[in-house]
Amino acid sequence: MAGSLISDDKKSFLESLLKETGVVVTIVSNGCAVNIHGLKDKLFLKPQKWSDGEQPEEETLLAWGDSATEKDEPPVHFHVSWDKLDSAYLTRFKLRRTGTEYALFLCQGRNHAGLDEIRKSSSLRFYLPSSSQFVRLLSESQGIDRWLDFGR
Repeated sequence: MAGSLISDDKKSFLESLLKETGVVVTIVSNGCAVNIHGLKDKLFLKPQKWSDGEQPEEETLLAWGDSATEKDEPPVHFHVSWDKLDSAYLTRFKLRRTGTEYALFLCQGRNHAGLDEIRKSSSLRFYLPSSSQFVRLLSESQGIDRWLDFGR
């Protein structure tokens, strides 16, 4: 999958989310899911330029860790098509196993009928604890169980 560069609005939105304690990131693809726990100050957005002649030449990686390979890649990273993820849905979604109470689903478009369809269409998810400042600020300004402005 080819990634893309992230817009300034989306970058600001996600960077505030990645500063939270207790967030669990889930990446879902074709029946497989990866959960990343304890990400505060470890998961970050990394601009990456490639010199191998393949496309894309530049993208923003969702990266983990503080080391790099000989090609300056983070050892764990995800290629994300940020330009396709244009919507975010915030809802109460309690997961006892992770100790989280809210979910933020990043999606392509907003034409999904109900939470089950939103979940199925979301390949990048953030699960947040009840103590989340991010949730508190969003619920005060935009509300819960609704689509959020994820930026362009």
